[in-house]
Amino acid sequence: ILGRWLWSSRQRTKEMEIAVSRPPSESKAATDSGGVVVPHSVTQHALRAQGSPLMEDLLNRSGAPEDDLENVRQIISQYVTALQNRPGPPIGDNRDLVRALTGRNPLRLVVIPPGHPLVNPAGELMDRWGTPYHLHPLSEKRFEIRSAGPDHRLFTTDDVIAK
Repeated sequence: ILGRWLWSSRQRTKEMEIAVSRPPSESKAATDSGGVVVPHSVTQHALRAQGSPLMEDLLNRSGAPEDDLENVRQIISQYVTALQNRPGPPIGDNRDLVRALTGRNPLRLVVIPPGHPLVNPAGELMDRWGTPYHLHPLSEKRFEIRSAGPDHRLFTTDDVIAK
């Protein structure tokens, strides 16, 4: 799955670089949800983007909660890999992560598709119990990801943690 997503990310990046490099006369402009004017072809591409297949895996509740956190860790890793040392928006918490993964990043890469059911109205990625994940940056590229567990309270004995 990781290989397929990285390959498709590279393809999308190439398509987006081509679209962005076109002269303004060759592409129409549109405004994304953040109010930024982007070429029409990039906007269309972002709307077609399905996001990472791992996001759909998060909806599958047949695995263990630890599998969910591993998927979130892999999603973050894919995003960091796709940026390839380009400066991206700083990620300090869950909302920052969701903003970056919904296309508000230098590549306009959509990892979490618009309207994904695991993103709450506050713009936070939620665990299987409907509680936002707690992210703690360990470095620029590594995070501790914590699910509050079935009791919905952070830092209790039922929390599930991935680093």
